[in-house]
Amino acid sequence: MSTWNPEILFYYHPTTLVLVDDLQKFLKSFELFLSTKYLCKGYHEPKTALLDIQNSKNTDLSDKKWIVLYKQENGEDRKLFDISWEKIRAQIYNPKRFAEFSTALVDYAMPSINGLDFCERLKELSIKKIMVTGEASHELAVKAFNNGLIDKFIRKNDPDFESLVIAAVEEMQHKYFCDLTKPLIKNLICNKEFALQYAEVHKIFTDICQKHKIIEYYMIDNFGSYLLLDANANISWFVIKSDAEVEKYVCLTRDYMAKESLIRALQKRQIIPFFFNREDEEKPFEELDQYWHKSQAIETSNGNFHYAFVTGANANAIHHKEIVGYKDFLNAKDWHKK
Repeated sequence: MSTWNPEILFYYHPTTLVLVDDLQKFLKSFELFLSTKYLCKGYHEPKTALLDIQNSKNTDLSDKKWIVLYKQENGEDRKLFDISWEKIRAQIYNPKRFAEFSTALVDYAMPSINGLDFCERLKELSIKKIMVTGEASHELAVKAFNNGLIDKFIRKNDPDFESLVIAAVEEMQHKYFCDLTKPLIKNLICNKEFALQYAEVHKIFTDICQKHKIIEYYMIDNFGSYLLLDANANISWFVIKSDAEVEKYVCLTRDYMAKESLIRALQKRQIIPFFFNREDEEKPFEELDQYWHKSQAIETSNGNFHYAFVTGANANAIHHKEIVGYKDFLNAKDWHKK
């Protein structure tokens, strides 16, 4: 049976961890351990860390920046809303996106300010907070977690400390992006044609990302298609359509008297269209050969969906030279200052 994955993301990219511990020896070893997998910025002065986090330009938790407000064309005084896919996609041009703070791992026992007070001062921000505690502060950490002051806690003396930290960081980074646009996702899943609400589709998407080493992705339509990037900023697309949507194109190709071979391929669901923008979609049918892609079916409890993994497509709406990839960001000597 299909189930909705509650952590469907509008977009995702690598982010930076904040590590806070007044013991420099532990901080250095902790940073060395985590930096093999994540971007990290360590602080042995909690107040400096607080200032940096509070002054950072992380994405606002409000979903208003992703919303387009417009009025009905018939003149009725009623406001309608739509998602700005273009604004979401534009994140790929933000060279500082990888320096965004998503998760803070904070020691409890610090002389200038304890970990709970530290997290208290961040409670209105989007950053996720993991308390790293000693045995003596375990009860306080549990209470802080139950009160929603922190998102997770890990004991330093736990024999599985390293694996617990990795698992917690993965979870919190994912949750960070989930919370940014959760209201919009809830709105999308009201539509049965939003494919990612079905477990079978979500698994295919996840498998594609793993197979092709995708590290960042951005939703581009109401069905759940994505723009994908690997560490070298190579672009690809996960394109998905409902069966009903493909049938619309069958009717359109007939109306416009397209080639019989194209109509048959659509009828058999062997191909699906992918138009990156409205300008592409409005081209004459004889110029659309590059926009049809071989597809595969996914069976769900609400019927079939059809998807394609697209590479090398000519998307004029993407300004490739303006994208700073993850590896380019890491190779910049001063990335930690961004």
